[in-house]
Amino acid sequence: MVGKDEHKLEQLARELDPGLSSIHLINYVVADLSELSSREVDHIIQKIEKRYGQIDMVICCAAVSKPAMFLSSDISSFHHHMDLNFYAVLNFVHPIAKKMVARGQGGRIALIGDPTVTEKTIPGMAAYACSKGAIE
Repeated sequence: MVGKDEHKLEQLARELDPGLSSIHLINYVVADLSELSSREVDHIIQKIEKRYGQIDMVICCAAVSKPAMFLSSDISSFHHHMDLNFYAVLNFVHPIAKKMVARGQGGRIALIGDPTVTEKTIPGMAAYACSKGAIE
């Protein structure tokens, strides 16, 4: 798992692996994906692969939601949502996908969108809906 809040990552790891087994089934890296350069992403990927081996599966569920009515919101709100909910995901997943293809063995990538906001209109959710729609 990769996320910016170590406390939440640790809590989730404990929920997913209650005994925190010696095998360490659930591991995490603390990083804010929305602020990482491509070089920093490559470094995190190398660190993960060095410790655990090749990455065969990625589940990406990045999300930020700051509701605001469309006419009273600022365009920067749309940029903020797209930066994390779409571009950070793309920045992280793209090099992993390239490695999967280069190995010739494929892999699995699951990007978590939000059909709730992409299938119907919800007041105040325009920026979020656009960013999650890009993932869908």
